[in-house]
Amino acid sequence: MYHISDNLQEFHFGTWNPSSGLYVSSEGDIYDRRSNLQGTVISASSIQGPPMTAIDKETGRIMGFVGDVWAELELRMNFRTELKREPADSYGALTKNGTWTGMIALLVSGDVEVAVGDFTVNTQRAKAVDFTVPVSESVVSVYVRWIELRDFDLKDFLAPFSKELWITAIAVIFTMSLCLAAIRSFEHHEESRRRYGAFRYLLHVYSIFCQQGVEAVPGAMSCRLVYVGVYFTAVTLCAAYSATLVSSLAVQTNALPFKNFQQMLKRNDFEMGVVNNSAVLSEFEFIKTST
Repeated sequence: MYHISDNLQEFHFGTWNPSSGLYVSSEGDIYDRRSNLQGTVISASSIQGPPMTAIDKETGRIMGFVGDVWAELELRMNFRTELKREPADSYGALTKNGTWTGMIALLVSGDVEVAVGDFTVNTQRAKAVDFTVPVSESVVSVYVRWIELRDFDLKDFLAPFSKELWITAIAVIFTMSLCLAAIRSFEHHEESRRRYGAFRYLLHVYSIFCQQGVEAVPGAMSCRLVYVGVYFTAVTLCAAYSATLVSSLAVQTNALPFKNFQQMLKRNDFEMGVVNNSAVLSEFEFIKTST
């Protein structure tokens, strides 16, 4: 049995006796068993917050997505709404003196029984009022003013490769040059050893990495294998460098000047703006950490 208006409602839930215990004959949960509110008038508050909520000035009904959900509940659960609009069109936030504003203030004071709107749940609000099950999900986005594209700088020619890769490429050039010089030093031709020194091979390897040819190819198979390795390494690095450099020149994207709120707070040229008396503002006002 439950009591809403003057009439006492009875609903058969089940039977019980000492021998067999409780036998539940009812199907459905408590919401199905108590879905008829018998035309009870519920005092509610809402705000102008399209497209989720809006108040029709002529009829005084709640419109929008949440308003349509509320109208469907009125129809199915048989109740009526006495609307009390929040003057400041504010959801409500906890002030520093411990009082609430907006529709949550009306709920806390008992002026209304229900606040109809797309509320964001946070710690302070959950301690003050009860929320229904979520009907939608949303994300909080940060919008940053347009960042002007910067001009191409000379140091951008080094950007396609990381510092470690540049060091590796230079080390490969010197290593290949030393390998060629070492192999030549073991040859039996005195004239060949005098003609090709370590510095000469360094110029050869460097010219290959610059996509240039060499004046002569040694006859020894070991030297030829080293030259083949140098050519393959140079072609691979040059192709990767050219592709990355061309793409960076052709496509320029706006990079955010910061990656998180901590970096943003350290900058003096950006200020944070949020909606007054909102859940997002409360999160910043009552945050406990220094970041």
